[in-house]
Amino acid sequence: MPKRPTYTELEARVKELENQVAKLSETTDSNAHLPDPLQDNTIGYENLFSKIVCGIVITNTVGTILDWNDYLEQLTGLSKTAVKGKLIWEILLQLIPEEVRNEEYLHEIREQFLRENAVFEWDEISKEILICSQEGQQKYIKAASFTLDTPDGKRYVSVINDESEQKFVEFAYEQQLRRYINIINSSNDIMFTLNYDEVITDILGSWTSNFGLSKNELLGKRFLELVHDNAYFHEGFIKRALRGNKVIYECSNIFSDLDKHYQLSLSPLLNEAHVEGILLVGRDITRLKKNEMALKESELRLKAIFSQDQSVKLLINPDSGQIEDANPSACVFYGYSLEELKNMNISEINILSFADIKAEMNLARNTNKNYFNFKHKLANGEVHDVEVYSTPIHYGQHQKLFSIIHDITERKQAEAELRELNTQLKELIATKDKFFSIIAHDLKSPFNVILGFGELLIRNLEKKDYNKLGKFAENIQSASVQAYDLLINLLEWSRMQTGKLQFKPTKFNINDMIDSIVSLCKYNLAQKNIDIQVQVNPELTLYADQNMIHTILRNLLTNAIKFTNTNGTISIVVENLGFRTEICVIDNGVGMTEQQLNNLFRIDNNTTLGTSQEKGTGLGLILCREFVERHGGTIHVKSTKGKGSEFIVSIPNALPDE
Repeated sequence: MPKRPTYTELEARVKELENQVAKLSETTDSNAHLPDPLQDNTIGYENLFSKIVCGIVITNTVGTILDWNDYLEQLTGLSKTAVKGKLIWEILLQLIPEEVRNEEYLHEIREQFLRENAVFEWDEISKEILICSQEGQQKYIKAASFTLDTPDGKRYVSVINDESEQKFVEFAYEQQLRRYINIINSSNDIMFTLNYDEVITDILGSWTSNFGLSKNELLGKRFLELVHDNAYFHEGFIKRALRGNKVIYECSNIFSDLDKHYQLSLSPLLNEAHVEGILLVGRDITRLKKNEMALKESELRLKAIFSQDQSVKLLINPDSGQIEDANPSACVFYGYSLEELKNMNISEINILSFADIKAEMNLARNTNKNYFNFKHKLANGEVHDVEVYSTPIHYGQHQKLFSIIHDITERKQAEAELRELNTQLKELIATKDKFFSIIAHDLKSPFNVILGFGELLIRNLEKKDYNKLGKFAENIQSASVQAYDLLINLLEWSRMQTGKLQFKPTKFNINDMIDSIVSLCKYNLAQKNIDIQVQVNPELTLYADQNMIHTILRNLLTNAIKFTNTNGTISIVVENLGFRTEICVIDNGVGMTEQQLNNLFRIDNNTTLGTSQEKGTGLGLILCREFVERHGGTIHVKSTKGKGSEFIVSIPNALPDE
């Protein structure tokens, strides 16, 4: 903002102009041909009047405006032409806002503009004048007037300055100051100043009423006298502040014996870099301290629960998976020290991928799901089944996952054993049902044949009709063999189930056993005209339970005959492969589908009729499998529908312990 001229400067310039005008009035017309100094001075006056950086208005003694400079045109928005010849009061009525316009106010302003012998001193102006320009902008101005005698009579010259910027700054400062005072007065903080002798020199705010104290009881007293037994504690901090340091500390029980806690802030008050006192601000932190103590007690209880509980517990960062804490039970369970666990990521324990672990942790954080089943790897390499209960908790300002882990490996094993036992129970129930079905149906059928043909045989003997006797005898023989095989299988199976069938391995010639079994089945082979081929070293011996191997071979051969077409071929191949002996029974019969292969060796499987409608129970193949497994061997089947089947039995030459 340009510097406004002083009264002395303006007065000197006006006197200079008066002298020039007086000299010009003495000049005669004879020197009119010379340069016109009056014109030159008039031009200079006009330049000064127009360009000066303050407002100037000249009126006569009744207040009529005679001149109005450019500065006032910019300040008010009224041109010289618009105001010239009008009374100053008319113009003021246009400029002064209605909310401040009144007779007393206008009278004061009139006195400012029309004071004879007025002294040009700004300090004499008692108040600013509020005006509103033609553009609607409110401005504060200050005016000072002085009288001027001219050849045309007395004139009033008023000098006007725009004080708006300063006024608005002062107004903002006053508002800020009032706001600051209101904040201080509404605060419960203890605030006062101490001089260099530690004497209280000022008290801020209305906090003293909280202690039942008045300001008069505190002003002029040394602070250390008011804190009683704690003076020594405070003195050191005050000395540090007086040396120019800002000090913050906590204390208890100042001004009274109440159980209160405060945070005191001591700030040095400087005067040209010299400490002349202290600003002391004390804040009541009693509730905060009590909350801190309650929080510490809660943390101690939580820590005790976390540490002393026998359950395995981990504290995990859900963003990174980092293990941040573990209780002693976790160290024992996983086999790591606490420091080792705190340097590990949960992905080093959980065998899932980190992406899967992250997804599960997000479920625990953002949903109601908090129960999980995982597999955790221990330090010794063992993998245990665990159930995990994870709950998000706020630990400080961060969210953590608090996980409780239970080892359920034994339970899982028990559940697996239970499932296995259930499966076995189902099989036993199915076996029992099958057993009764065999007794009720399959065992009855061959005896019906025997009884029926036996009766026909007796009748024909009585009639001495011998032509059909041979056929009847063959049927009786076939049914008897079938019934016998079934009874033998039932007997051996029941002995096996009850544990009464003893395992007695001996050394025997496998070729001789095959010959005896083929002889037992020669009637059935002859009925279908099946060619049987045996490929075995005549000297080959086998160390095994002879009765069990006999049952295996008999059932496999009987089964092959059953599903081989008339004029078919069956091969029995036995080969010593060094560490095991392999027995293969191969036929070129009807073969089996994939589904039939999957259902073999099941007690609840529905058996298929043979090529000559022979009936079976399926019990023979089950006996074969159990007897083979008792030897530590294996049995498997290769088959193609319509092309035949191959049953392969592998018996170790070194038998397992009985």
